Amino acid sequence: MAFYVSIPLVLGAAFLQVTLPQVGPVAGLKPDLPLVLVVMAGMLLGLRKGLVLAFLGGLVLDFYSGMPFGFVTLVLLLVTYLARFPNPGLLEVNPMVCMFIVGLATLFYNGILSLGVVALGGETDWMRLATSVVLPLTVMNALLSLLVFGILVLLAKKPVPVREGWR
Repeated sequence: MAFYVSIPLVLGAAFLQVTLPQVGPVAGLKPDLPLVLVVMAGMLLGLRKGLVLAFLGGLVLDFYSGMPFGFVTLVLLLVTYLARFPNPGLLEVNPMVCMFIVGLATLFYNGILSLGVVALGGETDWMRLATSVVLPLTVMNALLSLLVFGILVLLAKKPVPVREGWR
């Protein structure tokens, strides 16, 4: 059930990510909601479902990224896979570990995207990028992951049938 609800959630987050203005409410940044959703889904719903969601969200982001088509999808798939890699059993129960993993995933995701920009001939001020964009974005995404964790845990709860006796 949670997976089927997560599909429109990730697609909607990706469309919001590309349609909202680039200037966000905190420090001029907006959180990477699709990244947070697919990494958390990979940790809570399983790797296969997380990779499917990463692929779908990445396709939407690729249409508007300005990078070669498929690059953002590939990076999102890689980050989702690596986020699930360390210890799948530990990640399913502890929201603080999930928050830490989302922070690392944000660093990795933005680092690879920045390297892609440089590889295509763009110029980047690495120090300004790290201090003004990536670090605040990492904190924002990590905090957002707690909310996403709660939502996905609620969606993943399966109702237990109640047996009523004739006593």
